[in-house]
Amino acid sequence: MDNQFVWSDEEVKTLFKFIEIKKQEGVPLVKAFAQYATKTLRHANSVRNYYYKELASMLNDPSRAKKLEINLSNHSVTKSRPFSKEEETEMVEKIDSLKEQGYSVRRACLQLANGDVSDMIRLQNKYRSIIKAKEQPKSMGQIIKMPVKPERITDDELKALFLGLVRLVKKQEVESARALVENELFDANQKLKNAMEELAIKHNYVEKLKSELLMVKQELKAEKEKLNKLNPLLIKKQTADNVLKNYFDGQKSLKTQGISVKK
Repeated sequence: MDNQFVWSDEEVKTLFKFIEIKKQEGVPLVKAFAQYATKTLRHANSVRNYYYKELASMLNDPSRAKKLEINLSNHSVTKSRPFSKEEETEMVEKIDSLKEQGYSVRRACLQLANGDVSDMIRLQNKYRSIIKAKEQPKSMGQIIKMPVKPERITDDELKALFLGLVRLVKKQEVESARALVENELFDANQKLKNAMEELAIKHNYVEKLKSELLMVKQELKAEKEKLNKLNPLLIKKQTADNVLKNYFDGQKSLKTQGISVKK
């Protein structure tokens, strides 16, 4: 269960950054939560609930968002879209028209929702709440209007619901598979990015070594040129030293033999 996973500050930052990226890509929040859940081995509902809980906390205490380096302007609490009066009137008229043609409320809502079960439920709940408000039991002397008996689900309605659920399940499977592929691509791109950054660092290091090696070569060349200039002087000095040595050795030898030497 998700309770065994503790949300660290680092993972909170990662979650909010992930949602920011997905929003920029135009990915719906529901899908983004599912992708993050697949990526982190969590449940999509837990990811969604924690995101909104953490977001509400940060909106009340902006210092936490600042601490985690999260830009709250990139995040907002998604609210359900209410029906306008015009939408309510139009919806009721369309459903009543379909009912006159033999449709049940459920089937009429499913048709208006183009087979989208979640939208069908939204329309159905709103329609029945409107009708219920209109059909509240009213006291008329001693007569009380009784509630209408709930309608039975026909075979056609069951078939329509079944087909709608099948389409919904298929859609969820496709989105789940797409989310898995996108997560794998995201991880692959991140690894490639890290590898490229590491390669760039190594390349810069190699270039630095090349530059240092070139400087050493230039210094060695300069020292060699200095030595080449000094060599003739050293040879002359060595020759002069040898001549003087031979001269003094010769003088010393003549004195030893008793031969007078004029200076």
